[in-house]
Amino acid sequence: MNSARNDGGDPRRIPAVAPIAEVALDPEDALPPMPTQVGAEEKGGAADLSKGAAKLLAAGNVADAEDMFKRALTYDPNNMAALQGMYSISVRRGQHDEALEFAERMVANAPQRAQAHVLAGDAAFALDQIDDARRSWGRAAALGSKPGAAKLAKLDATHPPAPRPSAPVDAEVDAPTPTPKEPSAAD
Repeated sequence: MNSARNDGGDPRRIPAVAPIAEVALDPEDALPPMPTQVGAEEKGGAADLSKGAAKLLAAGNVADAEDMFKRALTYDPNNMAALQGMYSISVRRGQHDEALEFAERMVANAPQRAQAHVLAGDAAFALDQIDDARRSWGRAAALGSKPGAAKLAKLDATHPPAPRPSAPVDAEVDAPTPTPKEPSAAD
């Protein structure tokens, strides 16, 4: 695990101080940037936390599971097990907008994973976002998901897709274009 200290771990060593002109006024601005790549140690920590959280969730301990999933996401923001765990907790609480955000993160991290698209479709449908649900379940079906295909078929039976606009009638296409009016002295 990485330490917040940037002094090599030696408590006697004082980190370098930036000149006063470079010091940020807002304490949030002074925080180091989040790493763009997650190392093996962080991924391992996130995986361990997610496994423990999944056991807690299965046992019905939602609050502690949520805490562990959130900690896992601080180690690895793309940890699929933690994202799916937070999705499940959000659905249990009826927070479908939050569930959709977690599902969209899963889709962004693993676009070829059909299950992520199924979950995104489920959350979109719960929010009455029918077209988004159709797209997500359609993508899941295209990736070979039987549940995605079944949900898409049921959706199409109960909420038929809107017809696509047809091409304009030839008379409208061939109609002369009005010429712009010349400005007059009254304008």
